[in-house]
Amino acid sequence: MASTLDQVRKLSAAMRYREAEQHLIPLLKFEPNNPALLHELAQIYCYTGREVEAVWMLDRVPSGDHLRKVLANHFAARIALDPNDSEAQACLKHAGVSAKAGIKLTACLIVKNEESNLDRCLRSLKGAVQEIVVVDTGSTDSTVQIAEKYGAKIGHFDWIDDFAAARNHSVSLATGHWILWIDADEELSPEARPFLKQAITRPQFGGFNAEIVNFTSETSDDSKYIHQAVRLFQNRKDVRFSGRIHEQLTPALEIAGLPWANLPGFRILHHGYRPSMMASRDKVNRTITALEKEVRESPQDPFHWFNLANAYVVGEKWAEAEHAAKMCARHAPYNYEYGALNYQFLSTALANQAKFVEALRACDEADSRGYRGLFTEFERANVLFKVGNLAKAIQAANRCCEAPWPANSIGDRGIFDYKRWILRGQILALMDRFDEALADFDRCPDHPMSLYSKAATLEKAGQPAEALEVFLAGQNIPEIAQICLKSAGRCCMTLGLPKQAASFYEKAWRANQADYESWVGWAQACETWGDLPSIVSAYEAYATTCEPTPEILINWGRALELTGEVERALTCYTEAIQRDDSHANAYFNAGDLLYKLGRFQDAAHLYQSGLRHKPDHAQGWFVLGNSLAQMGIKKGAMIGYERALVLNPNHEAARTNLQIVSDEA
Repeated sequence: MASTLDQVRKLSAAMRYREAEQHLIPLLKFEPNNPALLHELAQIYCYTGREVEAVWMLDRVPSGDHLRKVLANHFAARIALDPNDSEAQACLKHAGVSAKAGIKLTACLIVKNEESNLDRCLRSLKGAVQEIVVVDTGSTDSTVQIAEKYGAKIGHFDWIDDFAAARNHSVSLATGHWILWIDADEELSPEARPFLKQAITRPQFGGFNAEIVNFTSETSDDSKYIHQAVRLFQNRKDVRFSGRIHEQLTPALEIAGLPWANLPGFRILHHGYRPSMMASRDKVNRTITALEKEVRESPQDPFHWFNLANAYVVGEKWAEAEHAAKMCARHAPYNYEYGALNYQFLSTALANQAKFVEALRACDEADSRGYRGLFTEFERANVLFKVGNLAKAIQAANRCCEAPWPANSIGDRGIFDYKRWILRGQILALMDRFDEALADFDRCPDHPMSLYSKAATLEKAGQPAEALEVFLAGQNIPEIAQICLKSAGRCCMTLGLPKQAASFYEKAWRANQADYESWVGWAQACETWGDLPSIVSAYEAYATTCEPTPEILINWGRALELTGEVERALTCYTEAIQRDDSHANAYFNAGDLLYKLGRFQDAAHLYQSGLRHKPDHAQGWFVLGNSLAQMGIKKGAMIGYERALVLNPNHEAARTNLQIVSDEA
């Protein structure tokens, strides 16, 4: 037991608390009242968000003064955050020691010429922090004035090409107990606020990691790079930044002996990699604000309502666009100049709220008011396409493609130039009218969506080689690059080229790591290819940015086993069990590996756990029997073999081993 307990303590010291707990549980099953084991468990609870469970264990824990103090500080912080927290009050009383609580949060920034970004950043902090410190390193624009508007404490620092020095100066001006460090071109995710409150009540940690979401596209949030860094930390003199560039806090936390942890839900959004998008969004917001004022002052003017509906559509505010378009239609005369486009806004807004029946009614109302034509037929075809009524959708699309551009009209010229052809081509492709669909896509060959739709149609028509060629042409077009790479991987798999498929899928996933389908394609292509290092690399890459499911962890573990990395494989199986303690296959895989390593007692325990969740698994009973036989537990082994034969009478290995063990008994 001593060696296992030492391992538990080492894992806890390495902040691998879940692994430590997994090693501890078997020991506690044999000695449930062992004070030393309970002490370790209470500490693990303390660092895994289960402080309430930990505090009620204190009476059975020896030498718990430090632990009592840690827990008391936590509950005191909870009470400071919410004086009506009755649970925290009861727990603090049970801890039985005095406590101090500091929950003031200061945001610290270093800035220079950030007038285009700073307002967004500071606005995101409003109400989330109690103090803002902005250290300016030489701005010549209105950065400082913006910071002052938010009541920030202003500091100045002569730039010496040392980010850590500048950040440490900002921290020296802070009076908060906790520091949130953030840059001007970032913002705090609104969803992060409750998680921040949870974090600052846990002074047992030196800091917490944030998920940094770096947007890399000017047109979409789907393209992003994600990494983690300690962004929330205790304001202590021994916790300061180091490194002239790529400054960090973890070395100081390590020296101070302070653990840090991930904080799920704590996200910081970084806009610095898409410089032009925010300017466009600001313009839309300014326009909406002005138009909202106009309709308040002139609520019966259809023109103001029309323009407001337009602005809401651009801003993708669909419920608001629906209301504005309806108000325009209500107040507009019969032959209103902008009527056709207003009904397009109304139908678009309704369709984007999945109000498809209402969207079609809007098109019919447009017809009844004299607005039948290009815009109305396009919207009707689009809605019918979305609901799967292809017969009526193609009729509307044909009418749209036959319609002229209305004289002196305003609106989306793209509907006339290319969107109608792409829409009709997509409808035709779903109807398996491939040649007609390809002809429509060839009407606008330079448009990214037309190019992609052509490739997808070729693939659906059973021409993967031709489709692959077109998908590869789209991989250099930002709007469709990621989906074309993924589709190229799919075509390569159809063509029996798994190595090339793995390369395309990997590129697709790295371009959008939220696209689980791309990662699955990558992993499956690697498995088909049979290159073990590539399979392992795929799983490792996934785990750096995403939280693996138990199934992924099990498959990752199997791949590691095949490469001989048995300890890492065992870690994967263990984590799978921690994430879903009812996942039988996780127990079986871990048990199989431990059996191979000769750790028969541990293997038997895992098989038993797995069989509790999947008692009809014949092979599990068989290997449990083998484990017990190796331990000299003959009767138990016989039960395992007999159960395996009940479930699978053709299990010859179980029959043979049963006979051997029976003879020995």
